Amino acid sequence: MNTATLRGFRTFVSIALFAFAAHSCGKAPAEFQVSGRSGQIDPGCTAGSTSRPLRILVMVDNSGSTDSTDPSQTYRVQTLRTFLAAYGSHANLSYGFGYFDDAGYLYDVGSTAFREHDASVPFGSATQIGAALDTYHASIPPSGNTAYGEAFSALSAAVTRDEAGGSAQDYAVVFMSDGQPTDIDSDVTNRLASLVTNLRQTAAANGKSHLTVSTVYFGSGSDATSIRNLRTMAEQGGGQFVDTNHLDQGGLAIDDLVTIPGC
Repeated sequence: MNTATLRGFRTFVSIALFAFAAHSCGKAPAEFQVSGRSGQIDPGCTAGSTSRPLRILVMVDNSGSTDSTDPSQTYRVQTLRTFLAAYGSHANLSYGFGYFDDAGYLYDVGSTAFREHDASVPFGSATQIGAALDTYHASIPPSGNTAYGEAFSALSAAVTRDEAGGSAQDYAVVFMSDGQPTDIDSDVTNRLASLVTNLRQTAAANGKSHLTVSTVYFGSGSDATSIRNLRTMAEQGGGQFVDTNHLDQGGLAIDDLVTIPGC
C-alpha cells in the first residue's frame, strides 16, 4: 500500500469511528451485565451532565411476588432515593413515580397521593418524589398481578396530562418488573413492543418531545421469558436493559438507565 493510499485509508477509518461514536452516544448495549457501574454510558449523555429539560418517570412492579424478589424494596425505592439525592439539585430535571399491580397508579404531586391511571400533577421536584417513595414504602404492600398494559396506560396518561399543560420537554421512562405480564395472554412480545411504541408516539404527538424507555428485571435468573420481554421493550424504547442477577448486591444505579432522548 503506497503512502497516498495509506493516508486515505486512515482518513476513512477515522471518519467511520467518529460516525459510530456520534451514533452511539448515550446508548449502552441493550443488555449490560456488569458488576456495579462500568462506564456503560457515554459521560456526556448522563442525567447529571445534560442541561436539557428532562422528565424522568419511574414505574415499578408492586405485584405479590415482589414481596420475595425485592423484599426490602432495594431496587424500587433505595436506588431511587440514591439517585434523587445525587441529582435532585439539577434544575433541568423533574420526576414522576408510579407503581402497578392489577392497575397502574401515579403519584399526584398536587394531592400528595397515588391515583389510579391519572394524576393532575404527575411530575415534581426530587423532594416531592422523595415523599412519594416514603408513602409507597410505608403504606403500599405488594399485592395482585403484573398488569403491564395498565402500567403503560398510566404512563401514557402522565405524558398526555403533562403535554396538555404546555410541556415540550423530553421524557426518560424507567420500568421495573420481576415477571411476565398477566394482562397480555397472546403475541406477548409484539404487544409489549406496541405498548412502548405507542407511548413514544404519545410523547411525540406535540411535535417537540421525545421519549425513551429503559427496563430493569429483578426476578429469578431462570425466567428467560421475562428477561427477553424486558430486553425487547428496552430495545424498542431506545433505552437500556439491566438484569439485576448480573449485578453486585445494591449495584443498580438509576443514572446508568436514564437515556437522554436524541443524544
